[in-house]
Amino acid sequence: MSKAMRQMLAKTGRAGEARGEAQREPASDEASGPPREVTDRLIQQALLELLALGASHEVARQIAANSRRWWRNSGKLLNSVLTLAWFDRLGLPRLA
Repeated sequence: MSKAMRQMLAKTGRAGEARGEAQREPASDEASGPPREVTDRLIQQALLELLALGASHEVARQIAANSRRWWRNSGKLLNSVLTLAWFDRLGLPRLA
């Protein structure tokens, strides 16, 4: 380690850290996410909504299980449920 790096780490009070990286606190609120019962309730609600829109049980289950990743869902099974006809019935204008 260079002398400058040792001095920089010593000034910040983190001389034991490699390359100045701070340790992540394992019990931080950001890492934990919502409580399990909230997540389960949201998945159940998404499943019911998808079934009401006409999705098969298997498709609805797969989409609901991945419900926290809407961007990933958007290019796959979700398009088979939320079709252009569904958006037309809502009255949303088409962009293209």
